[in-house]
Amino acid sequence: MFVIALVAGALALLFAFLGTRDQRELWWSLSAPWHADPKANEPSDAAFTARRVGWFVAAATMATGAVLAFDSARQLSLSGGEVRQAAEEAARALASDEDGVLVGGVTFDSFQPYVEDAVRQSATAQDNAVTLGVSRADTEVPGGEAGSATREGGQLVEHYAITGDGEDRACLTVMGTNLGEQTSLYPVSSDAIPATYSYRLSASVSDGACPN
Repeated sequence: MFVIALVAGALALLFAFLGTRDQRELWWSLSAPWHADPKANEPSDAAFTARRVGWFVAAATMATGAVLAFDSARQLSLSGGEVRQAAEEAARALASDEDGVLVGGVTFDSFQPYVEDAVRQSATAQDNAVTLGVSRADTEVPGGEAGSATREGGQLVEHYAITGDGEDRACLTVMGTNLGEQTSLYPVSSDAIPATYSYRLSASVSDGACPN
């Protein structure tokens, strides 16, 4: 949107400049060479006046478009404070379910689907009509029970980078406490059917990039 605003603004300036020029000179410079008999095809004074008005109308139209595009771009972008606010709203939403969330996997899958939903459905993201970036920021733990999550004090911990426009970002740290295996809706007939576990989540937010 910012690029569109800049292009529209540049065109507005160009059209306004052309409107201030002598229209007869412009015609002889730009259009006359395309005519076999330029003198016979020279427009009337009224036509030149109409051309001047047309340039200014086009300039006003482009200027209006530039203002609208810039306003839309501003509304569709989030500042660093708003990115953090969205992350904090997501953290509260994740912690609000006392029954926990279900995660399927032979050992552990990921909290990421819940995190993505919480961030993108936050009031800040919804009010600004933007889609925030949500990406895992953890270094994989090879061979661990928790896969790519880390274990801290009996909890599984994942870090997520929440990004807005430009360099604005916040780190959402999600901690899950295993509440135990849940009854599967599907008959477990083989080891190919993963177990489903319930985790109670809590989360915290910090500014900037997540720790490695």
